[in-house]
Amino acid sequence: MKIDFKKILIALLLISAVSTVLPLPASKENLLGYYSHCTFTPWSTAILILTALCIFFYSKKVIKNA
Repeated sequence: MKIDFKKILIALLLISAVSTVLPLPASKENLLGYYSHCTFTPWSTAILILTALCIFFYSKKVIKNA
């Protein structure tokens, strides 16, 4: 059984992106105006999702060209 680390990494990045927008008690408001896990919510969520997409499309391109 081969472990696909790319899929695990993509899943972890997407789970992290979702966890940044969850409303949780925090010391400061985020940029959207509510208290959440991460105070940089719109930016951190976008960065995590874009990183996951880059890994996904890069791995598809590498597999296609191999």
